[in-house]
Amino acid sequence: MLPALHSAGWITVGLDPAEPVLSTARRRCRTAVVAADGTRLPFLDAAFGLVIVAHVIEHVAAWRSLIEECRRVTGRDGAVVFISTPGFIRNSPRSAIKEALKKRGWHVTRAGPAGLAELDAELRAEGIDSILVQRPEWTWSREQPISASLESLRNREYSAFWNCPAPLYSDALNDVSTTFSSRLDEIERITASLSYLIVRGVGR
Repeated sequence: MLPALHSAGWITVGLDPAEPVLSTARRRCRTAVVAADGTRLPFLDAAFGLVIVAHVIEHVAAWRSLIEECRRVTGRDGAVVFISTPGFIRNSPRSAIKEALKKRGWHVTRAGPAGLAELDAELRAEGIDSILVQRPEWTWSREQPISASLESLRNREYSAFWNCPAPLYSDALNDVSTTFSSRLDEIERITASLSYLIVRGVGR
């Protein structure tokens, strides 16, 4: 997303606490990137007109602090946009490992709100105006062989499983790999639909 905005002429600043992510951003576009925690943003009040938070809020236990900081740096006239593109499908290696882990007593949990609808409800309950936009027509899909999906699991690319103990994850992955061993060339169609939540600035 950052390269696309930069290429479109936006003055952008990227932020992430992980240096590998920042290194990738530096390679992809010539823009400022900052290593920082989103709950303590190193920027002045109203420094930005727009803050985009993509696939982050569900991983942050102190998500209220994250929202307060984002609203602070956008000020009265700015806005914060939270983006989500869920794409968890049934009868796939990804859903299979989720079930395999569940049988072993480990459940996929989120530190923050599980989705934008939940976040929207939480914000409204706290008196913060928000606009949830869910458009079914904003749906797309990608195709890849089962073998590629298994490789993604082996590389632990999905953040939902990062907190799982390595021995437990490895044991569950072995079962899933065996289950799908005869379907490696089968094409898996993964569908995702875009949603976003708009929150206005602090209004001060």
